[in-house]
Amino acid sequence: MQGIKTADGSIILIALAHGLPRVHMRPRMDKEFEILPYVVLTSDNSWDLAIIDFDHGEDAEEDDQLKASIHSFNTLPNS
Repeated sequence: MQGIKTADGSIILIALAHGLPRVHMRPRMDKEFEILPYVVLTSDNSWDLAIIDFDHGEDAEEDDQLKASIHSFNTLPNS
């Protein structure tokens, strides 16, 4: 089982089902809303979406190697 450790030390368990992460959730009960701690999962920092950008075309040699690998992977043997 995998999990996310929050800044305050709480752990949110993550199950994997068919390769996809899943957080088990259910509607809260009124009493739980009153007694359970609040866990902050966000940040006040600006989110720079560009940090996850990637372009295979930036390196022509790597791009050619990737295309060759994909082609050899997708080529079925003669029957």
